[in-house]
This record gives sequence, C-alpha cells and structure tokens, in this order.
Amino acid sequence: ELSDNTKNVGEKWSADMWRFGCLIWEVFNGPLTRSSSLRNLNKIPKSLVPHYCELVGANPKLRPSPSKFLQNCSQMGGFLDNKFVETNLFLEEIQIKEPDERQKFFQELSNNLDNFPEDFCRHKVLPQLLMAFEFGNAGAIILTPLFKVGKFLNSQEYQQKIIPIIVKMFSSPDRAMRIRLLQQMEHFIQYLNEPTVNTQIFPH
Repeated sequence: ELSDNTKNVGEKWSADMWRFGCLIWEVFNGPLTRSSSLRNLNKIPKSLVPHYCELVGANPKLRPSPSKFLQNCSQMGGFLDNKFVETNLFLEEIQIKEPDERQKFFQELSNNLDNFPEDFCRHKVLPQLLMAFEFGNAGAIILTPLFKVGKFLNSQEYQQKIIPIIVKMFSSPDRAMRIRLLQQMEHFIQYLNEPTVNTQIFPH
C-alpha cells in the first residue's frame, strides 16, 4: 500500500482507512499474511462487504473518511444498524439525554439484554443502571433490566452492587415502588440476609 503511493495520492486518512480495512479482514479471518487475501470476502458479513471494499480499494482517493464510513454503516439495514450498537451509543451519551429519552431507553432495555454479551451487560450496562438510580431519579423503571443483569453476577457482587439499591427502594415513600419490589422478590430474595431484612427492610 505505502510503496505504491506515488501513483495516487489520496486524502490524509486514506492509508489509515486501508489499514482499518485490513483489521476488519483479520477480525473475521485471522492473521493477514498477504494483501491478495483481502479479496476473499467469504467470512465478512454481507452488510459490511460493500463498505469494506471501499476501504481496501486500489484507489486511495475513493476511500471514505472515518466519519463517512460510520455514516454509511449506520444507514438502515447497515452493519451498525442494530440494537447492540444503538444501546452502546446511547449509554455513551446518556448524561446528555433528556429524562423522557432515558425513561424510554430503560423501558426497552430489558427486551434487548438477552441478546447482548454478558461482559457488556456487567461492565457497561450495570454501572449505568446504578448511576441512573443514584443520580438520575430513575426509580423502579430500572428494576427489570437490573435483575436481568444481576443473573450474571456472583453472590458477592450481587450483595455489593444490587442489594444496596433494593434496600434504598424499600425505604422509599413511593408505595408503588415497594409493591413492584415485592412482586419481583424471587429475583433477589436469596441474596438477602436476615439482619438486612430485619433492620433495613421490615421497618419500612
């Protein structure tokens, strides 16, 4: 690629986008040992193929910029047009979203969690759920996704991260919230110890 750059001088991003195309090929195929293998498209997802081909095309001038590549892949039916990417992007920008947008997001989140990687749920979704309760007044709306993510935690993690939220919810003056907790008690009852129940939950 670099040795033949005298023929066609592309944009400042052209060489980097070619390398990015090589990286995409390796993600789906393994180590790239010769550039001729870039023409083998069998293992690259069909929705990604046309955009990948633009990256590794012979003419550097025709390679898209990073922003254009993302824009192309995010179009309806594109490789990045899916709930996982959509959720990830929303979580990245959740602090600047409007309250009604966050409310709608948490309402729909539970239906998508079953299709997301476990590590993503534990390390990306869970911290945002906890933060939404602590600082965003999310309330009971986070319960269903919270309990779904809770299935991926061991007992110690559950005690440290989720039980404190449940205890705070039980102390809330919102009767509807306490009723929702009681309705979903099967998700967390095994993690409640007797002292916690007697001193922090029953009094409310």
